[in-house]
Amino acid sequence: MISPLLKRRLLSPRVGHYGAKHLRSPPAISEGSVPLNDAEILTTSVLQKSDAPRSTRKRKLRSSVWKEFEPIYQGNLIVQAKCIHCLDIFAANRENGRSACRRHLEVCKERAKMNQMVETLRIDSLCPDARALKNWKFDQQVSWEAMVNFIVLQELPFSLVEHAPFQRFIATLNPWFTIVSRTTVVEDVIKSYENRRSALRETIRESYSRVCFTADLWTSKQNLGYLCVTCHFINKDWKLQKRIISFNLVASPHDGFTMFTTLLKCLKDWRLEHKVFSITLDNAKNNNKMVGYLRTNLSERHLLLGNGGLLHMRCGAMF
Repeated sequence: MISPLLKRRLLSPRVGHYGAKHLRSPPAISEGSVPLNDAEILTTSVLQKSDAPRSTRKRKLRSSVWKEFEPIYQGNLIVQAKCIHCLDIFAANRENGRSACRRHLEVCKERAKMNQMVETLRIDSLCPDARALKNWKFDQQVSWEAMVNFIVLQELPFSLVEHAPFQRFIATLNPWFTIVSRTTVVEDVIKSYENRRSALRETIRESYSRVCFTADLWTSKQNLGYLCVTCHFINKDWKLQKRIISFNLVASPHDGFTMFTTLLKCLKDWRLEHKVFSITLDNAKNNNKMVGYLRTNLSERHLLLGNGGLLHMRCGAMF
């Protein structure tokens, strides 16, 4: 039984945000033990609450330092900062503050060179838009990502970055841009693919509609079969989307069961088994068998609408 005095103390400003609702029941008094008084109960309750783990979340980056530094997190807390000009790393936790970062900006040679170049361009340029250079900041990471996108979209070889003419061309645009090796480009391409794949998976997950698929088997000059699967869906903004989610090698023989195994693996990887509505294919016999296996597999788990009566759609262009 809690006395009225203890209740008033719990609701007082000193105890404050804990409140009476956080009060834990006093421990059971066994035979021979000494009962706790109100002060001991109050102290035990408040200490237990204060020792409970508190959730932390990322804070907004309000300091001007973060315009020229990239934060490095450990959990949700900033522990280090990386200069976007020279890529040096400095301690930036609560104990050290941001003073080391500010001192570095005053002596950073790469930053000084960049500011000098921008000022020269701004003064010498006759273009009215030259004033926009005042707030422009060079970022190695942003430039690397743009170069990776350029190589991928234009289907260029990764070795392009090691060609001397390309390096001279980049040097004329920005002499402080660091050219990476082809190995680094490959790693960046894979990283970009994984990031975009995760973003697309999240977009499809947020869609409330089921999805439709089109698929076709492609044969290369080496007589290797590749199954291309395209996903069609309506996003949360009610816009029709079309994305290739798989272009995988199909092992021989290219019969219905082998193609079904490849398609089912694709659906599992993208976690779309429960969202399948239909799949459009041409009139090949192996496609009919593949759809039969797929309908049986999904219907047994009650994942299709209407027992799969609308699952198989014929490609109108093939008639």
